Parts: sequence; structure tokens; C-alpha cells
Amino acid sequence: MNKTFWMLAFLMATLSLTACKGEKPKPEEEPVNEETAVQAPAEPEYDLEAIAKAIEGCTYVENFRNGVAAFRKNGARQYVDKLGRIVAFEPTEEELWEDYSKDERLTKFKSHGRYSEGMCWVYSSEDQGIGYVNEAGELVIPCQYEWAVDHYPSDFHEGVCPVMTIPDREIFSYIDKAGDLAFPGYYNTESAFSEGLAYAREFYMDGDNVTGTQPGYIDHTGKMVIFLDQNNSGEPFHDGVAKVYDYMEHCAWFIDRTGRKLFDLDPERFYFYEEAAFSEGLCAIRDKNDHWSFFDKTGRSTDDFMSKD
Repeated sequence: MNKTFWMLAFLMATLSLTACKGEKPKPEEEPVNEETAVQAPAEPEYDLEAIAKAIEGCTYVENFRNGVAAFRKNGARQYVDKLGRIVAFEPTEEELWEDYSKDERLTKFKSHGRYSEGMCWVYSSEDQGIGYVNEAGELVIPCQYEWAVDHYPSDFHEGVCPVMTIPDREIFSYIDKAGDLAFPGYYNTESAFSEGLAYAREFYMDGDNVTGTQPGYIDHTGKMVIFLDQNNSGEPFHDGVAKVYDYMEHCAWFIDRTGRKLFDLDPERFYFYEEAAFSEGLCAIRDKNDHWSFFDKTGRSTDDFMSKD
């Protein structure tokens, strides 16, 4: 036999032994990326059951801020995190009213508000009107707007501010920081913009005739993008959610930024007019018995886990 024969025989024997041992060539490993990597389970965003146990019996609750919520229980102020753990915490950003009473920029005016987005409303007794000053104390919008009855002067939010433009009808329009009309439109509300939207009920003027339209939420062009029923009023959007209520039916519910209803509040238990705003995924709400609950955006609440005794 020649040399080539023996080499082929040796190779065949080697492959046969490898197959008998069940050994197979290893496939190339797939590169690890965001799709193929095994992700560690994320920590739950919140635990309503644990929060319920922590705040049960409390007399006061605040919304979550910086991951914790303050509440009062047994006469003491305490803090709970979103997993229901009692934590030692002091807020790092207190929402304090700044003392402008001695601010030389504002003392020349009879009354004034607080700064918001670099602008502050002022009232001039000489001009008998409301205007706005900038951070340098310069009057950039003349004191030409009347102080509406039962309406406190408004602040700037998201670059615009509602002012009364038709005093005898108490109708408002929105101006920008230059004092120009931000967009056409007349409204009987002076709601501030929040998250790009503002509750409004628009009016059309035809001489002395005023025609009201369906209420809802407008965007920064003045376009109505969420329509509500005639008897509905809306609160500002916070955390992508706004509370809407019907002042004839005395009921309230929450909607998202598309206008979709998220859940109702029990009208037998909750005041329809009491303000309620979401913060960090949860909303603290007081009922008619001064009992406090946290709701999530699906309508689940800490009450679902409270003892029924």
C-alpha cells in the first residue's frame, strides 16, 4: 500500500473517534449586544401595598418629590419612598416664596407678584393697570391690563401668559414676553400652559356678540387638540395626566395627553373640585372624610391594600 492510503486511513479513524465521543465543532458565539444580553430585572417603580402600610392612619400626605413623599402620622412628619420604606430625608429644594418686599426692582410699584421665567407682574397705581418687568426690573410690558375681578394676575409659563384683553367681558388672550399676542384667540379662562397644553374655553367675537365654543385643551398655536363636554373644566397637565371634572354632575376623572380617560374618581367619596396632580407616577388625593390615598395612572390606589377593619 502506498503512503497516501495510510494517511487517508489515519484521518478517517480520527474523525470516527471524535464522532463516537459526541464532540462537535463549537459554533461561533454571537456577539453580546443590548438585544441579546440578559438584562437584570429592573427594580419596581413603586409598591402601592408597601406604601399603604406605611401611611395607614396618617392625617396628611404630600405628593412624591425626588423619590419620597412627606406624610404626618402620630403627630410626626415622616417620609416614605416609593417602595414603602420609611426614610430619613429633608427636601433639598424647598418651594419657598421668595421675599421680594425689599427688592429695589419692585418697590416702585404698588403691588407685584413673584418672578416666573424671568418675568414678574406689577401693578401701577398711576396707570391703574398690570404690566410685567424683567429680571433687571425694566418694565418691558406696559401696565395696561386691568385686574380682573376674582382673578389674580397670571405668571408666565412656557413663554406665554394670559392677560385680560376685553375687560367688560373678562375675556383673556395670551401674550409672549415681548408683550405681543402669542396667537389669536379669546378665552374666558386664564389657565397657564403646562406640558405644552392649557385648558381653555374659546370665544368668538362678532361686534358685541360673543359666541362660546366647546372647551378643551389648546396647544401653543391656539389649536384645540383635546375636546371636552360643555360642562367640563380641566386642571393643568402634570406627569402626562390632567384631572377633569363636570361641575353639573359633580364628578371627576383623569385623562392623558390624547384625551383618553384613565380612570374615574368615586363621586360619593371624593370632592370633584379638589385639586389633584400626578407627580413621579403617583397622585395623593384626599377624600370627604379627610382620608388620604395614593393613586397610580391605572386607578389602583393604596386603599386597595388598606385594612378593612
